[in-house]
Amino acid sequence: MQQNNQKAAEFRSYLVQNSKFRLVDFYAESPIDYDQTDDVVTLETDLKKYIRHYLVDDDIIFNGNGNVTFVQHTIKIGNNDDEEVLVPYNTRGDRTGVLVDFADDLYQPFTYYLHEKGDTWFILAYKRPNENVWLLSRFEMVL
Repeated sequence: MQQNNQKAAEFRSYLVQNSKFRLVDFYAESPIDYDQTDDVVTLETDLKKYIRHYLVDDDIIFNGNGNVTFVQHTIKIGNNDDEEVLVPYNTRGDRTGVLVDFADDLYQPFTYYLHEKGDTWFILAYKRPNENVWLLSRFEMVL
């Protein structure tokens, strides 16, 4: 667990140092019927079309004070037209990897695993309980 705590600290430093990110992709590790509210079963892995429209133009800024700022640009979430939405975040290690306490698609607290990290991007993942399938969100640095 000590090694994962070290990785969590390094990832937190990476987030703060690299300024702004944007959510650019959303997908599943294996085909699922993501929208279970309709009458059609559509098995798919590319879930990008399900990214909420107000998230695609948000700049996501991880601050050193433990808050992440979602800078809402043209498209804003329906119940909050503020230019900025602040949500607490944290990174921490557990026995299996790095946990990222962040926000879901409604800016509510949600915990993910760090799946992968590159120089200018990272991928967060969570397991969808009904299908036991990993869903992944890719974030890229705004240069």
